[in-house]
Amino acid sequence: RIERGFCTRPDSQQMRLYFSDQGDAATAALFRPSSMEAIRSLGDDPLTLVSEMPLFITPGVGDTLGPPDPVAQAWRERIDQWRLRLAREDTDGEVVRETIASGLRPMAVRDQMELQLTLIAAGLEAVSSTR
Repeated sequence: RIERGFCTRPDSQQMRLYFSDQGDAATAALFRPSSMEAIRSLGDDPLTLVSEMPLFITPGVGDTLGPPDPVAQAWRERIDQWRLRLAREDTDGEVVRETIASGLRPMAVRDQMELQLTLIAAGLEAVSSTR
């Protein structure tokens, strides 16, 4: 991450080159062009936007620029433990109570739609102001 809310986008060719240079041909072979790379390869200068909205709001994630993000790691571990307990048929009510107490909550669909619309409007504004 460059700063909160801004990340670089990986380039599949550069990722392949990096792992090839490390002598790891197997990992290098795993990298394929992303959908944005594929669209850009068609030519011109297409507007490509990606919104990465979480399904759940995890309090504290992103407060520390990572990687690693210690709060995100703690959430992953906590959620993995909940999954294990549910798989062992622990009472789901107990896990639900713990998730509520932890502050974990779903991202509201309305908020997701508003963010998508804002992203699209900003992208279109950026493109129209350069022409």
